[in-house]
Amino acid sequence: MLSKLKERLGQFQAVREWRTRKLLRWSTTEPAAIVLSRPGRYANASVERVFRGKSGASVPVLNDYRYSMVPVLTHLPPVRLLAGLDQEGRLTPNQQAAYRKAKGTRTLSIPYADILSLVSDVLPQVRDRLVPEGADHPEHAELMPSEAAMTSRVAEETSILKSRLSRIRHFASPIEPGCSVLEIGFMTGGYSINAWDRLGFRVTGIDDAYDGTAAQPTIFRHISERLATKPTFVFGDVTTRTQLQDHSFDIIYSVSVLEHISDVSAAFKEFHRLLRPGGLMIHCWNPYFSPNGGHPWGLLDAPWGHLRIPPSDLDQYLDELRPHEAPVSRPWVWQTLDRKTTLGNMQAKVIAAGFRPLLWDQVPDDPATLGDLTPEVFAACKASYPDVTLNDLATRDAMMVMRKA
Repeated sequence: MLSKLKERLGQFQAVREWRTRKLLRWSTTEPAAIVLSRPGRYANASVERVFRGKSGASVPVLNDYRYSMVPVLTHLPPVRLLAGLDQEGRLTPNQQAAYRKAKGTRTLSIPYADILSLVSDVLPQVRDRLVPEGADHPEHAELMPSEAAMTSRVAEETSILKSRLSRIRHFASPIEPGCSVLEIGFMTGGYSINAWDRLGFRVTGIDDAYDGTAAQPTIFRHISERLATKPTFVFGDVTTRTQLQDHSFDIIYSVSVLEHISDVSAAFKEFHRLLRPGGLMIHCWNPYFSPNGGHPWGLLDAPWGHLRIPPSDLDQYLDELRPHEAPVSRPWVWQTLDRKTTLGNMQAKVIAAGFRPLLWDQVPDDPATLGDLTPEVFAACKASYPDVTLNDLATRDAMMVMRKA
């Protein structure tokens, strides 16, 4: 009897741990607690200096904060290429030393032109592994994933997608193979679009290359060919009337996209046009006001630093603290991050666009991260963004399921 009880308790604990994984909890009613009582991860971190903006706002600069929160400048293709080769051990000792020095401890330590020069030296070693369209251009060069990596990644995306659909299928039917799906975004390869295809859905992907701040990707075509899937890919801006036909989709889906849309109200209007009557809209996103919501380019060097100074101080921050990044990061920082839409604003905008909520879920960040949300940090964020709430600052990921009314 005791052994069976221990077994049941172990199963219960395993389920609890699984439920708290981001966006994969299967309960649609269980609230997610915001735990602020534990010591913050950076409570005793050493401060390199204090940035003081022209507005009068200030924020500390922690030497190792940024790179511990986000992958090393993955939005910059040349750095992404060097990081991948470094991880594989494909750089020579001199190239490895040059790359590691260049990326610095919190920002690039050399001019962007020197990064491109380093990439140019590396390209002949890996030309056979590059995406063909960028093979002769250091600023666009990108490694083609191995067959094993592609297979593993699409299997992972398929598993995640199945979990999400399983969670909502009982109240958001019909979600069945054969349904037409529009997924927003394929800059990183379109793996989840291929996952829809693998599950038997008719899927189209649409992207606008971060509002035109990045080069249009080509890697998605090669990945789809090698995986033998047949999704449709188009380029277009979903905040305008796209080339897609009225009422042509059963489901619209996105992951880590809404936070990059400059006008979500306009996007919701377009999604409403594209969906068939009763169609579903499923979005998972990483809000700008979350702890890591600044993303690699816009995350500053302290907890919630991107919110502790007003937007008017951002250019000064980039120029003073990231001089080698500023020329290439500034367009991305200003054009691809939605600083206007809090979680409450998002709810109001999607309902105003003619959608009925079926599920709204928010996943808070871990307690060690939230422990850095002190009253002083909260007050600084409120001073710069008066509409922000504790919910906004604590939520790492959000998910909504809406039905076209």
